[in-house]
Amino acid sequence: HNPDVSLMFNKNKFRAMIGWGIQFMTQDNFSLTNQDLLRQNFINIAPTANIAYHFSKSGSVSIFYNGRSQQPSIQQLQPVPDNSNPLYIQLGNPDLKPSFFHNINLHARKSGGKNYWFAGLNFNSTQKQIVNETYFDDVGRQVSKPVNVNGNYGFSGNLQYSFTVKRKEWTLRMNLGSNGHFNRNTSFINQLRVAARSFSLSESVGMNFTYKEVLSIVPAFNIRFNKT
Repeated sequence: HNPDVSLMFNKNKFRAMIGWGIQFMTQDNFSLTNQDLLRQNFINIAPTANIAYHFSKSGSVSIFYNGRSQQPSIQQLQPVPDNSNPLYIQLGNPDLKPSFFHNINLHARKSGGKNYWFAGLNFNSTQKQIVNETYFDDVGRQVSKPVNVNGNYGFSGNLQYSFTVKRKEWTLRMNLGSNGHFNRNTSFINQLRVAARSFSLSESVGMNFTYKEVLSIVPAFNIRFNKT
């Protein structure tokens, strides 16, 4: 059961909403090996908010926020090693905490007549994200154990523009696009904490030419740059 409460506001060109959800969860993990019962209680929250301004009939600017939590799975909490593969031992971690995800989106769009454009920005961050810490023990076996880490986040943005030219017998539509991403992720290599940063930028140009219902030409060009 996940009850939530939301408040909404709507006046003239403004629209806004704020909400809050909550979930109570109890999880039992019984080990047949040592007859231990691991009982854990979680309180998960899910806040949401958005605000929008419509500056014209076909144009608007909006901001959205979503937050959610995610509790560890029973397999991740299990304190008994999984040695079904003797060269790869998987350990559980009963001290794991729930992860919490933040996501913010900004959108702006405008259309009218023959032109359309859209711009979007996104930011996401995770607190106490669960990642696998992997290392080699004294006898050379690989051991994997889930742990909580902070400092993982990402940015992304995209810009799109198109315009259309219509005549009696043919239609031409041009599309331009630009996208960018940046992400920072934490991992562990042989118990050494490593922060990986990745960056991506792509540009695109496209055209859609249609003559009556006889001919359609749709060329497109894309270029992408990646760095990690």
